[in-house]
Amino acid sequence: MRDPIRILPWQTSITVLVDSCETADEIDEARARAARDRAEEELRQKQSLGEYKMTQAALARALSRLAFSSGKKHGSSVPPLPKSQYL
Repeated sequence: MRDPIRILPWQTSITVLVDSCETADEIDEARARAARDRAEEELRQKQSLGEYKMTQAALARALSRLAFSSGKKHGSSVPPLPKSQYL
């Protein structure tokens, strides 16, 4: 499987098409924590394979939101791609 996005060293800008997007300020941390807790509890329950995959995706979204929103407090930003991602 190939990388879905590849940024070349001579590119000065990129366009990213997404279905939805949130800024760190738009993330409700309490809601994200509740979503994480719900997903973790659901993963402990017996589920069909489809339900299990949906729950894993929900957990990944909640964890991603929490990680991103905590970065706004510590002044961190999204790290650049490692050199191995360049052609």
